[in-house]
Amino acid sequence: VLIGEYAVLEGAPAIAVAVDFRAMVSLQSRKNSECALLIRNDDTRIAFHWNPSGKIGWAEPDVGGRGTLLESAVAILTEYGLMPKEPPGIALCIGSESFYSRADDGSTLKLGLGSSAAVSVAVTGAFHRLFTGERATKHDLLEICLRVHRRFQGELGSGIDVASALFGGVLSLEPNPASLPSVTLLEWPDKLFALPVWTGVPASTTSMLAMADAFRKSSPEHHRLHMVALRNIANETLQAWRDNDNVMLLAMIKEYSRELENYDSDSNIGIFSPSHRFLQRLSAARGAVYKPAGAGGGDYGVAFADSSETIARLKSELRREGFLFTDAELCAEGFRVLSDAGQ
Repeated sequence: VLIGEYAVLEGAPAIAVAVDFRAMVSLQSRKNSECALLIRNDDTRIAFHWNPSGKIGWAEPDVGGRGTLLESAVAILTEYGLMPKEPPGIALCIGSESFYSRADDGSTLKLGLGSSAAVSVAVTGAFHRLFTGERATKHDLLEICLRVHRRFQGELGSGIDVASALFGGVLSLEPNPASLPSVTLLEWPDKLFALPVWTGVPASTTSMLAMADAFRKSSPEHHRLHMVALRNIANETLQAWRDNDNVMLLAMIKEYSRELENYDSDSNIGIFSPSHRFLQRLSAARGAVYKPAGAGGGDYGVAFADSSETIARLKSELRREGFLFTDAELCAEGFRVLSDAGQ
């Protein structure tokens, strides 16, 4: 998320860019009734079967959260009448290894690039393709994918990460309480350069959003005033983006970051971690504008500038400070089906 975090939950527009980290899903029907869920990240294999109601019966007594996404996808697809009355045996393999990194001590770190949204879109799209035989448009899939992800994530989030995973590219999302959010594909501004930076510390988006919700309930007027300010800035940022107005765009990104920091100070959510504050100060000193990307607290931030030289110098200095970067493509392609040969 480049602009609009937190405020998008209160009706503000948001802008997000897809990064080329991919969730890969293989869904294959079987001639018998046996079903299996395979999770490549940890080599998990869990057998299951279809109950007469169409729900999932797990072979193990407690699969924990490993089966929640599959359960969510099946429940929502059933609501839309897209599941067969007697589903065949299937083998579902999910791989999202690219969203994780290995720490020096050998532990696994989640990079905070929207893995749950990417996997939700991939699983939902694969089920839809296999069981309906239709090549649905991305707009057709949007509502279903949003419903699956919200159920999977406990009804939290705006859905912009889902839209980004589905459509790819760079896009704006404008909430509509009475209907689906409006998703519009954008062009990247001509002279805007961006540097995504990994803070080295993973964060939990669901925990951050829960803290924001607690602040909304405990201090509703303070929360409202912050959201109004953020929403106004987000609207101006989106207009500057559409107008290809780099001067205004960088000014609005800086203003959004400043107001987000004010919100963080009042709410004590922890959006601006020490790493984010350091990156913000150093970027400003080098002529760039920096802000956390998404819920903050860790994960990624993005530095923006109007010249590639500024970004290159900043990247060299941050590398010496020990920060890591992704060389993955920005404005990457979204959901796609690679094979229809029975899977």
